[in-house]
Amino acid sequence: MAIHSTSISAEHYRAAATQVSRRLGDETVLLDLAGSVYYSLNDVGSLVWEQLQTAHTLAELCEVVQARFDVEAAACEADLRQLLNELLERGLVETLEGPIP
Repeated sequence: MAIHSTSISAEHYRAAATQVSRRLGDETVLLDLAGSVYYSLNDVGSLVWEQLQTAHTLAELCEVVQARFDVEAAACEADLRQLLNELLERGLVETLEGPIP
């Protein structure tokens, strides 16, 4: 299984091992251990982050978000792509290709 940290087009996403996170009320604070940079997620981002503790596809993440929040599928996908891209750029999420056990 190949791991990449720069492409949003990979099939599955998961939290990178080089970070720590803590839920604080409705938000989640992430710390990139390599760069010592903090990143904050709102309640929707926090829900996604909880899911990213294991590998998920973009479609799976959209299903979870749409089950909890009133959002159209296209808007959900666009917003999640943007969030995942930001997290990938900061090294907080990694992409996985191939079958996921």
